[in-house]
Amino acid sequence: MKKKINTNTLILGGVSLVALLVMYLVVPSVSSVYMMTVLNGAIIFYVACLGITVMLGMGGMVSFAAISFMGIGAYASANLSLKLGVPTIVSMLGAILVSMLAALIIGAVLLRLSGTFFTFSTVALVQISYSIFTNWKEVTGGPDGMGGISTFEFFGVKAVKPNENYMVLLTVGILCALFVLRLKKTNLGRALSSVRDNEIAAKIMGVNVYRTKLAAFVIAAALAGLAGSLMVHNHHFVAATSFTFDQSTTFVIMAMLGGVSNPFGVFMGTVLITMLPEWLKPLQEYIRLVYGLGVMLLMVFMPMGLWGLFTGWVKKLKAKFKIGHKVMIGISSTKEG
Repeated sequence: MKKKINTNTLILGGVSLVALLVMYLVVPSVSSVYMMTVLNGAIIFYVACLGITVMLGMGGMVSFAAISFMGIGAYASANLSLKLGVPTIVSMLGAILVSMLAALIIGAVLLRLSGTFFTFSTVALVQISYSIFTNWKEVTGGPDGMGGISTFEFFGVKAVKPNENYMVLLTVGILCALFVLRLKKTNLGRALSSVRDNEIAAKIMGVNVYRTKLAAFVIAAALAGLAGSLMVHNHHFVAATSFTFDQSTTFVIMAMLGGVSNPFGVFMGTVLITMLPEWLKPLQEYIRLVYGLGVMLLMVFMPMGLWGLFTGWVKKLKAKFKIGHKVMIGISSTKEG
C-alpha cells in the first residue's frame, strides 16, 4: 500500500530547501564583513531564544533566566578553553553540561513557585548572576572580562573570518531548531503543552507538573549555555556587560515578536530585532521606547507574532482557493448537465 504524500509537506519542504540554499550560499556572498558580524550575533541570540520557545511557547512559563544561563555557559566555555586548553567541541559540551547542572539546582527551588512569582524570581536570578559575573574575578575576570579565547576549530579546521563563523553558527542554529521541533512531538513536549493549557487537567491525566517544568527549565538552560559558548568563540571575549537584564528582556521581545511557539517565527523576530538598531541608528537613544511601543502593538494586533500572522494569511489563501475551486467545479458540472 503506497503512502500518500501531503501536499503541504512537499511545499514546506521545498520552501525550506530553498531557504537553506539561500542562507548557506547567497547570504555570505552578498553580505559585507560588518553585516556578517551582525548576522552572527543574531544567530547566537536565536539559539538562546529557542530556550524561551521551550519555556514560554511550549510550557507557558515566562522566564527571564536565559541570559543568566547564557553567561554561565559563556564563562564555562571561556575557562575550559583558556585555562585547560580543551578543543572547541569539548568546551561547548562543557558549557552545556555546566548550564544544565546549574539549572537543575536553581530550577529545583524556583519552580516551587508558579505564575508571576516564578517570573519575578527569574528577574532576581538575572540580577544576582550579573553581580556574580561582575565580581568573581578568579572565574569571570571581573569587570575587565576575559579575552584571547580561541576561535572555532573542528577536526583541525579553524573558522577565522566572519563568513566562516557564520557557517558554524548557522549549522548549530539549524540543529537546535530541529531539536526544538522534534521536542514538541515527544511525550515531554505533549506534557508541556498540557501543563501550559491547564495544570489541573494535566495532573488529573497523570502528568508530573513539577518534573515537566524542571525538564523544560534545564533544556532551555542547555540552549542558552550553548549560545554563550558560541558567543565567546565567535567574539573571542566575554564580559559581564553582555548579561544584563536589558538583554534578557530583549530576548523575550525577540521570541514574542516572531511567534514564541514556532522556531521559524523566533528566527524572524531575532533577526528583525538585531537589525533594528542598524536601521534606526539616528534613533539609538529612543530604541527602548521603540521596543516598548512595539510590544504594546504586538500584544494588541499580533498576539501570535509574525509567524502567527503569516500562517493566518496562508489559511485565508487556502480557504479562498478552496472556495474558488468549488465554484469552478460547480460551474463545470452545470455546463456538463
